[in-house]
Amino acid sequence: MKKTVLFLFLSLAMIGCKEKEETQDDTRAMAATKNQQECLGLEEYRKIDDLKLEPPKKDSLRADWLRKYGKAVCIDTLYLSTIETHEIKHTPFKLGTGKSFAIKWEDLKKLTESYSAYEKYVGFKLDASKEIAGIEIEPKFSDTKVCYSLPLFRSIARENEGLDISFEFMWALVGNSKQETIIFRVLNGKNPATFFDFSDEPRIDASGYKKAPL
Repeated sequence: MKKTVLFLFLSLAMIGCKEKEETQDDTRAMAATKNQQECLGLEEYRKIDDLKLEPPKKDSLRADWLRKYGKAVCIDTLYLSTIETHEIKHTPFKLGTGKSFAIKWEDLKKLTESYSAYEKYVGFKLDASKEIAGIEIEPKFSDTKVCYSLPLFRSIARENEGLDISFEFMWALVGNSKQETIIFRVLNGKNPATFFDFSDEPRIDASGYKKAPL
């Protein structure tokens, strides 16, 4: 009789533990689903391309959208899109003769970690000879200055997680433009031959190639 009671008690205890584990799993699953539903895609951002507006106005609308909603975009979607937008794939470019400037990711991270996705942008200090002398934080996206978004660097860092990477910036002529701009590559990373700046099909106007606020 005692053995029967003990067996029944153990069985009920095991069932109770299993139900508790299943409840915890259900709660975690619901939370994950809720978070996935709450984060945004980039569909609304992409729709700006279809508006019948001059390119500078579109750039301004894109930057405004990212500043308002960028931190709510699903992180995987955002990071993949930033890399695809800025990686130079088929566009020819020629490096300038000036000195390059490099900064370790850990140092750049310290400069920017207090800012959310599109709260600030990474810009550059230039010396009297127009050489790249350092990094400076830009308050917002500008299509007249060279600047890059924080998610771009964070996405590249995630791709190279565990590696002691640096970002090397240099002047270059991209495509048919006669105006140099600053591009960069990753040192000590998985793809050292990959350069970043424009999308594979950069937009061109009278002033040269334009940056994407993404």
